[in-house]
Amino acid sequence: MQGPLGPPIRDLTFDPDARIEAIRADFVQGLTDTDRWTNLSGFLGHGGKVLFYHGVSDPWFSAFDTWDYWQRAAAANGSAFTDASRFYMVPGMGHCGGGNAFDTFDLLGAVVDWVEKGSAPEAIDAYRRTGTDTMPLCPYPGYARYSGDPGRYSCAPR
Repeated sequence: MQGPLGPPIRDLTFDPDARIEAIRADFVQGLTDTDRWTNLSGFLGHGGKVLFYHGVSDPWFSAFDTWDYWQRAAAANGSAFTDASRFYMVPGMGHCGGGNAFDTFDLLGAVVDWVEKGSAPEAIDAYRRTGTDTMPLCPYPGYARYSGDPGRYSCAPR
């Protein structure tokens, strides 16, 4: 029986690093390991724009994993990538939503405006699912700073 990492290994010793490298050397596996696809020159060369977001309270994947990908893509593509992308961390949000968070926001509208009107998004208005409280999502490494007045936030640089 074959598992997700290939056939069972019956050896008493096991080198996980060598096994991972063997898996990554497989061409078909490379098609599914999209976290390694950092050369986005074709996408960027056609005027592509991309917005990333990640809930800081995601219990499955760290927001810093997505930030790591963003940084690797920026290193691979330079200003073409940093000019055509934004990254938003959402405080308190779980995996794709939920949590005690401002987790209702419109990134699709923001990217459509960017592509069609040429206006790059900065702060994105975010709302709680209940109530009328709003907070801006700020492009990372910026963050929403509470002013002390109820419902008043502004983007601050790190």
